[in-house]
Amino acid sequence: LLLNMKNIDVNKPAKNGATPLRIASGKGHKDIVELLLNMNNIDVNKPDKIYGSTPLCIASNNGHKDIVELLLNMKNIDVNKQQNSSGDTPLSIASYKGHNDVVELLLNAKNIDFNIATNTEATPLYFASDKGHKDIVELLLNMKNIDVNIATNTGTTPLYMASANGHKDIVELL
Repeated sequence: LLLNMKNIDVNKPAKNGATPLRIASGKGHKDIVELLLNMNNIDVNKPDKIYGSTPLCIASNNGHKDIVELLLNMKNIDVNKQQNSSGDTPLSIASYKGHNDVVELLLNAKNIDFNIATNTEATPLYFASDKGHKDIVELLLNMKNIDVNIATNTGTTPLYMASANGHKDIVELL
């Protein structure tokens, strides 16, 4: 009933800046996300005020594959939109967290840039190598033009982090 109201603002955020779509995406409420995405004026890229996190960022963070898939099907989704506070992208977040299925979806998205670095110059490959997520490292290494040598602002690379953390299988891949 609420969505049928003529004056309803589906993008109106709470004080923390989170919109209904952002909160439903983070909580994994697929049925609500579907309803909201069917609204003509929905802003799928609107970030919250605290972290600058978008619905796609928070769904990727929480491993909600079905919601990531719904969001990626929206024609105006910005798959590379970085969070204001950290510069993380949906792909860097999913790579850090080890959400293989979400990473796979994101890598197949139109216009994905898998070499985008965060505010500290860390890339998705860096995070996956650091955390020992071998399957994600393999997915990223299969991408044409992946840059394996991007270093953070402290000079560490994916190979450095895999070596430091004892991830022999990843060192062998790199």
